[in-house]
Amino acid sequence: MRKIIKAIVGAGLATGALAMLTVTAPAAQAVEAATPTKVMGGTYQGCPYGAVCIYPRDKGWNNGQPSNIYWTYGVHKLVNQVGVHMVFNNQYGGASAYLCKTYSGTDCPWYYPEYTANNYDLTPINSIKLVG
Repeated sequence: MRKIIKAIVGAGLATGALAMLTVTAPAAQAVEAATPTKVMGGTYQGCPYGAVCIYPRDKGWNNGQPSNIYWTYGVHKLVNQVGVHMVFNNQYGGASAYLCKTYSGTDCPWYYPEYTANNYDLTPINSIKLVG
């Protein structure tokens, strides 16, 4: 299904802030997130361009030191990832990431479009799925 991303600039946002609204299939809920500055071909907050990164629990961006970096499409099991973690999709070309409740990469209601970051409670999450 085609996703539609609209940039929203308006009241209640700090000067220069940008919020993203993503409309996707009903089964995938877009994570409301601030969108980091796009660094084309480079690293942002220690997350290499083209990767999806998870940062340590309750540490935000952790001074640019992710604890997990995922490069390949497919399902990756998450182990011992509980509590709130920053998740950042620094992929390009429309690649997305889904947070899934099962280890097999099914039941994935949380969606991260490219260049999206947000703090998320990973306690109920058992895998992350990268899709191109």
